[in-house]
Amino acid sequence: MTPSQPIPEGSPWPSVGRVLIQSLVGGTGFLITPDQAVTAFHVVDGQTPLAFNLASGTTFLVKTAERQGATDVAILTLASPQPSLQSSPPLPLRTVPPLPIPFVSWGYRDLGDGNFMLLKGTGHIESMPNPFLLQLTTRDHTTGMSGAPIAVRFSDGWHIVAVAVARHVPHSWVDDASLAFAHPIDALPPALLAPAPPQQDQPPLGLAVSADLFATASHLKYRTSRQASLAATLVVISTI
Repeated sequence: MTPSQPIPEGSPWPSVGRVLIQSLVGGTGFLITPDQAVTAFHVVDGQTPLAFNLASGTTFLVKTAERQGATDVAILTLASPQPSLQSSPPLPLRTVPPLPIPFVSWGYRDLGDGNFMLLKGTGHIESMPNPFLLQLTTRDHTTGMSGAPIAVRFSDGWHIVAVAVARHVPHSWVDDASLAFAHPIDALPPALLAPAPPQQDQPPLGLAVSADLFATASHLKYRTSRQASLAATLVVISTI
């Protein structure tokens, strides 16, 4: 277990990198061990060749990409382990604390014309409608942020609690463009997680979504009941 690192909020986390598909940016990922990184499964599904490129410039070929259960989370096994994590120490992983809570993330956001830049994102984890899904409010999760780590500050430092996977695509001017989604880090093998903090019951969201929500399609449609709605409305989910 890697101890929590006192990484400044305004500085990019050195363990965050780009997932490269045939040398083009497909999404974001982050190291969790010397030879493993995490990203969103839809980023790497069926894609070859794959590589993982850290902000420091170090690039690793990806040997395998393994989906974690029915989630949109994948573990990438690197062909050659990073010799030392001193230059890119990973933040430790921990289960989601009581909600709502603010978060910070770093990811490679698409600025247009194929220009991806490592940028900071902020927002709130609002609720957990089911054990596989977290609802976020943020305007920073756009194309390229799939696979970005969602980190929360605990009393003993920063821990990654989730993986960014999708955002809500507004279909009217009254729709909420800040709605996004993430998978809790619990999708990873338990041995990688720090001890769980005390939990409390989460308030119901009123959003019923399949555990296999982000498995295959880039744009999926689901029924949801929202508190301000008089009837069910159609929500369009887009991977990022």
